[in-house]
Amino acid sequence: AISLATSLTIAASNFISPAAPSSTHLRPSLQQSSIVIAAESIADPPTTTTTAPALQIIVAYGKLAGRTCYGSTSPPGSSCQLPLSDLEHELGLDSSSLSSSLSSGLTKEEFKTRLDNLPFQWPLKPYGRDSMKKLSKTAVVNKGAETAIYMDELERRGLYDRRNPTGPLPTNLRPEMNKVLEKEGLEEDAVDVVFDALVAAGCDASGSSVGAATSAGDESLLTREGLERVFGERDVIDYYGFLELVPNNRINWPRYWSPGD
Repeated sequence: AISLATSLTIAASNFISPAAPSSTHLRPSLQQSSIVIAAESIADPPTTTTTAPALQIIVAYGKLAGRTCYGSTSPPGSSCQLPLSDLEHELGLDSSSLSSSLSSGLTKEEFKTRLDNLPFQWPLKPYGRDSMKKLSKTAVVNKGAETAIYMDELERRGLYDRRNPTGPLPTNLRPEMNKVLEKEGLEEDAVDVVFDALVAAGCDASGSSVGAATSAGDESLLTREGLERVFGERDVIDYYGFLELVPNNRINWPRYWSPGD
């Protein structure tokens, strides 16, 4: 088979001859080179990095996180923190699960299957970032993460009308919103972004694939050792900690909103 670049090169050679006048006053050899360069650009388009909508990243975290909430428990219908022990259990990477499995880690497809089977609860916004005294009030304050996105999704799906003063409170609609988003599930792009982030964060400073062991097919695996490296000295991470793991250029945030607000 003849590539696009080769075809255009042949066409250019037939079309341009030394005797033919040049309307652009360039030598035929330069004209032909320009066409070849253009053809190569068409034949080999630049690779792009997979990105995912902010809502999908929220769904991924809301599936992984539980109701553990800074020494308390988050209200029904909401998630809060993500303990390492819970994450290992959810992904089948805890010691009891690994002892009965032939695999030492999860492929991206296996990771997606695990995520799809987890329930979703809209995560809470941590109340304060550095003060444990403030963070301990997160469950009581009961403010959802990314409020603007949450409100937009409610209205877009016809679950809430802000012009109706007698309608239900947005907070009370969390269970219904959770069911909708859980049914919709996660898109492939979101799985790619989250999986890649966890695997990359599980590598050591030199880039060694400690958390990304490779199978015979040279496919990255998410391992228990990698998750432990992701958490470092922490036993648990919250919504903000999860966002720090995912490169911001791989999340499509709404133009009107700043992440974490």
